[in-house]
Amino acid sequence: MKRYFTLAIIATSLFWSSCEKETTNSASKIEILENWTVTKRIHNLTINHRDLFFVNSSTGFIVGYNGEIYKTSNAGQIWQKQNSGTTLHLFSVNFIDPNIGFASGDAMHGCLDDDCDKGAVLLKTINGGRTWVKSFFSQYESIKSLHFFDEMNGLAIIRTPYQMGARSFHMGRTTDGGKSWTLMNLDVKNYDDKFYTTGELVFVPGENQELYRSDDMGVTWKTVVKPHIPWSYVRSMHFYGNLLGFMDGGSSFYKTEDGGLHWEITSMPLNTLDMFHCANDMEWIAIERTYDTSNGGLLEFIGSTGAQTVDEGSHWAHSKLFSDISIVRYHFPEDYIGYGLNNTEFYTIRKK
Repeated sequence: MKRYFTLAIIATSLFWSSCEKETTNSASKIEILENWTVTKRIHNLTINHRDLFFVNSSTGFIVGYNGEIYKTSNAGQIWQKQNSGTTLHLFSVNFIDPNIGFASGDAMHGCLDDDCDKGAVLLKTINGGRTWVKSFFSQYESIKSLHFFDEMNGLAIIRTPYQMGARSFHMGRTTDGGKSWTLMNLDVKNYDDKFYTTGELVFVPGENQELYRSDDMGVTWKTVVKPHIPWSYVRSMHFYGNLLGFMDGGSSFYKTEDGGLHWEITSMPLNTLDMFHCANDMEWIAIERTYDTSNGGLLEFIGSTGAQTVDEGSHWAHSKLFSDISIVRYHFPEDYIGYGLNNTEFYTIRKK
């Protein structure tokens, strides 16, 4: 039997701050699970961030409101502000190598900024973020969830202006580096700006229990037969390589071992799979945010706990509650190192 291990960090939405100099007030390292540590740094930064992407274990980018982009070249110790050339809100960032990357965001209307009323924005850099070239798409309201396979071929969730009875959210594909986009005929969920990739495989949750799968970078699509999800809602999907994958179906979890062609219900000692990372094909761990509802039924964050398995999920070890860990947004550029954010907190998750 194959044995797998995965790393999961459970989260919600967040704000993040960044700056041009080292602004760490404190740093602490916690061994949250066996052989895994979480290091938290506190920064005096002010960006309202919307996305995080690390090209490798050292170089990463965050984007957010008012066109702000920040870059680190030393694994998050120092963040430098980049000149994006726009003040439109940015929601997505994706790089194919340390030099070539893209960022995108929403159109803005009725304001005094030079970029208002021009449509959704797409930025491209070829020099690691020092300069950005911007393009506008007057027919779109937003471009989100960017993923580029190479400099020319990419996918995004694109929102078009509201029209009664018409779909507003679309799967978009570009073959010319984002200069133009083709909207595909998929019933993707309205008000959902997520799709999921592993290698050349792409998965898009759709309406009415549909799950679309492409094995050629989004050129062609097929509907996947999967177990019924009672809530009709795919909350997240996570993959290791081109075969092993997990799906959070709201009330149940699902697992595939054949690249998403077939899915079976599986058990997890978690409430959600907001983040799920595979460290290798044997290890899985999780860090999950925990809430208390004793205060009149209101959700109150009380800390995070870790869970770890080394036998394909048959047995799980759990950590104690860590009140000072609260990871929200994350990205793992490598199998054994990842980064997370929450407000002014920057986290490094590393296997020892």
